[in-house]
Amino acid sequence: MRPGNPRDKTTLTLFLERIQTQYGQAHGIWIMDRGIPTEETWREMRQRDPPGSYWVGTPRARGDQCKDPLEKAPWQKLRDPVEVKRLAHGDEV
Repeated sequence: MRPGNPRDKTTLTLFLERIQTQYGQAHGIWIMDRGIPTEETWREMRQRDPPGSYWVGTPRARGDQCKDPLEKAPWQKLRDPVEVKRLAHGDEV
């Protein structure tokens, strides 16, 4: 990896701190690609005050663990034509 082109997962914590410094500690929802956060980053986000909420694509390894329960979960209509399936996994949904 070139010095001027770091991996996203190595810069996420610094990026979140810069956003909070600039805009304050407001509760927000972060939307990220599944390759960006790591388990360590998620722990840091949960421990912030206020805790961070996020939507992240399921990592492939975890996707296999969720496949059967997700297939059994019912579809829920949010609005036409949007339907979703919600799956709880520990403290996360």
